[in-house]
This record gives sequence, structure tokens and C-alpha cells, in this order.
Amino acid sequence: MDERNLTNRQKQAIATKKKIFDTTVDLITEIGFDKVTIRKICKEANVSTGTFYLYFKSKQDILFKVYKDADMLLDEANILTRKDLNSLEKIEELIKIQTNIGENLNIDILKQIYTYHIHSDNEYFFSEKRSFFVSLNSVVIEGQNNTELRNDICSKEITWKILRFVRGIIFDWLIHDGNYDLEETTIKELSLYLDVFKCS
Repeated sequence: MDERNLTNRQKQAIATKKKIFDTTVDLITEIGFDKVTIRKICKEANVSTGTFYLYFKSKQDILFKVYKDADMLLDEANILTRKDLNSLEKIEELIKIQTNIGENLNIDILKQIYTYHIHSDNEYFFSEKRSFFVSLNSVVIEGQNNTELRNDICSKEITWKILRFVRGIIFDWLIHDGNYDLEETTIKELSLYLDVFKCS
């Protein structure tokens, strides 16, 4: 979005939403998700409760924004257009970015995002239209077309299997309170798992 074309009122709205978001993330990092209240967020951000609800439905809704912002970082990496990587390497690069984002988030925030997955009816997390799913599936199709990946399993099924595998590792990392290198472990185990899908 080009802010040069926005009105002062629109710029102020963007700044206010960012302030609420940043304040909430800081509070979660400082005192933990369960201790953060809407009232405390509004007090720290110096906004009214009505202003908070103008931009977010709940503090859980802020977790959803964290997730969407992570997807934007994946889009900006432009892994799909890189000519120096084959499809298997592109899959690994996409997953590296995802795990790196996870490690850079406060672990309590990431735990709450996974909890939000379980309890939320927000279909974005499981949508095949989500940009990360689309990107990963595109790379799988590329691998099938280049005979790097097997064609007897449809691309979406392979994509879902990879996502479930990686989510399992991230969940394990969370229940161990992040006491090992997430990216290194994920890529090492993923490279073994991808052998299942390679053309023989």
C-alpha cells in the first residue's frame, strides 16, 4: 500500500492499528497471553476499548494477524522464481522461512497461535487458497513436471503431507519449550521425509 496516496485520516487509522498490535505483542511477550486483557492493551496503547474493537474482534484476532504477516514475508521472499534451486530445494527454502519466523516469535505467542488453531473456526489456517499453501503446491507441481517428484500422488496431497509433517515438528518444538534448533531439525528431518516423494 502506497501511503503517499492516503488521507491523513487513513494514515492515522493505520498507525492506531499498528500501535494496538505492537502493544499487544509486547504485552504477550512480557507477561504471557493469559494475563493480557483488552483493558490492559487499551491502557498501554492509550486508546479506548471502542477503538480496539474497531480494528480487532479479540486479542485472539491479533494472533491471526501475526499469522497473516508471516505469510506476507513468505510471499516477499520470491522463492518460486529462483532459478538456482530445484523443486526440492525450493520446498526446503519455503519451510526454512516458516520455521525461522516461528523461532523469531516469542514462544508464548506461537503456542497461543497453535491453541487458536485448535479452537478457532477461522478457515484461513486450513485453506488451500492461503498463499503459503499455494506457493508450496506450485513448487510440488513444478517438481512433478520436472520428474523430481512422483506423479502417482496428486500435488495437493503431497503438499498437505509436507505441511502436516512440519506442523508436527513445530508442535514438538513448542512442547519442549524451544530447547532445540527448530530450523536445523526441521530441514534435516524434512530432507529424509521428502525421499518418499522423489521419483525413483
